[in-house]
Amino acid sequence: YRMRIAPAGEERDTFDGTLKQMSFATSQVRRPTMRSTGEVVFTALRTGWQDGRPLFNGTLFRTHVDGSNVHIHNGSRSAVPIFADDREMPDGLEIRIGQSADSWWGGILMLSDHQFGPSIEPDNPSDNLDHPYRSGRPDSSQHRFVPAWLSLNPDVTFRGVSPGGVYRDPYPMPDGSILVAYAKGPVDLANRNAAPNFDIIRLVPDPSFQSADGYRPGNFKQQLIAAGSQSELWPRPVVVRLKEPVKKQLKLQEDLFGSPTRIRGFSGYKSGTPAVLKVFDLPLLESFFEQIAPAGQHHLAVGTCPSCGDLTPQLDQVSAVRIIGASPQHEGDTGPPIRSIIAEVPLEKDGSFYVELPSKTSFDMQSLNAEGMALRFPHRWLYCHPGEKHTLSIPRTLFAQTCSGCHGGFTGSPSDTLRRPDVITSASRTLAQWDPEHQRQRLPANYSGGDGPQITTIDFDQNVRPILENKCVSCHSQEKRAADLDLSGEGAFESLRRFVEHRESLAIKSYLIEKLYGRELHAPQKLRGESPHPAETPLTKEELRTLIRWIDLGANRRGVTSP
Repeated sequence: YRMRIAPAGEERDTFDGTLKQMSFATSQVRRPTMRSTGEVVFTALRTGWQDGRPLFNGTLFRTHVDGSNVHIHNGSRSAVPIFADDREMPDGLEIRIGQSADSWWGGILMLSDHQFGPSIEPDNPSDNLDHPYRSGRPDSSQHRFVPAWLSLNPDVTFRGVSPGGVYRDPYPMPDGSILVAYAKGPVDLANRNAAPNFDIIRLVPDPSFQSADGYRPGNFKQQLIAAGSQSELWPRPVVVRLKEPVKKQLKLQEDLFGSPTRIRGFSGYKSGTPAVLKVFDLPLLESFFEQIAPAGQHHLAVGTCPSCGDLTPQLDQVSAVRIIGASPQHEGDTGPPIRSIIAEVPLEKDGSFYVELPSKTSFDMQSLNAEGMALRFPHRWLYCHPGEKHTLSIPRTLFAQTCSGCHGGFTGSPSDTLRRPDVITSASRTLAQWDPEHQRQRLPANYSGGDGPQITTIDFDQNVRPILENKCVSCHSQEKRAADLDLSGEGAFESLRRFVEHRESLAIKSYLIEKLYGRELHAPQKLRGESPHPAETPLTKEELRTLIRWIDLGANRRGVTSP
């Protein structure tokens, strides 16, 4: 798309001079494909812990052709762990492979309907619904719900021993048929020595891949295209096709960064230029961090929830936000990526915030309570290009008219998807970016004059160990092991982590913070003994804040980037 025709002998230099890094994720990014809109779709790995459960999936993300405006496309919450090889069909449907991380060979062939908004599963196991199958399939909060996807061959599974065989490498044809590599079953997908023999087949709809009601696969014919004693893979038709447009480019914030220039064929800014993040309603956005399905009520962690009417305890109310940055892994690095604090800012009354970010850096958001403790860690790592304006969420007053058609009624009732449109709020600005008193634009809450935000790192040896030595080892040492706890020497790190919720990276669920605060938070074990913790010299607010931040950032040993 931006490759110049190279003179003879200068092909390598031309290639190197045209390369542009599109993604800046901390995890693996695989299998990019391009849609007819000019957008690029790829699979990115997401891992972590959420609500006491391990989180692992290969989610589809979508960007503009220049790599900007990265957003989740599909698969954020699915019973199928990995979505890969996503390709657009001529009719707008999508075909992809769904598989498990344990599969060496491929998985199911999925048909997804993404024409009417985000594909969402109403009963997937990752959502925070209590026993969703206890009374059968949960009711949808939409008027009519068509499943997010269906498997074209129900005999093929995405994990374990697949009796119907295995698919990989799908590619749509211009006539609506599908070329795909297929091996007959049974296939033990987790056996690296299974070595199934793949053939190239063509699936032809007869008349449609989808049943009339959308809930079952339709009828199709299967034609053998290429077969032999060795596996045939990666089918590609040789056809004339329309070149995808490249109109969707960088969203700009010219009042801060000025007018863009042309960089390798795209509008952009020089490397090192910061970016900005605008979130229009964090309480609304974070209500989807643990439950995105169109089923049940969605609770907003504000004083009185506008959807269910429940009062939210002060401890659990969203009052601020912490933006976390993650350093990419280098050869020789071990453990999770190093995390740092890009910004901590209070929310405006409407739940909005506006901050400056370093570009080309993975970031995530933690909603904070009034004590500065993270309430949730979504593990949805995004990034920005230099000078980019990245926006997320909408004002909650617009949810019914803008979002509920796909996400369902916020109260859990389908009738709440058809409320009166709020045209007044639609035309207004959030308090984070507009000063109504002086009638002018606000600057980002952490704006530094264009030099980029101040990054804060929390390192155990540099920041936490001095607190232990000054305030704790007088009672908790090898000589004096009060509560059988030694916080001196090299064993201090492991000793302290026993009282920390480091899997979810949440201080609010850590017994250590409960003990220091002297009250129940959300740690699984009950608070016991003297409360608050007796000490010759109590921790200062800043020292307690350092411990909270250290835990919320993962409670790791190292907190500075490896050389």
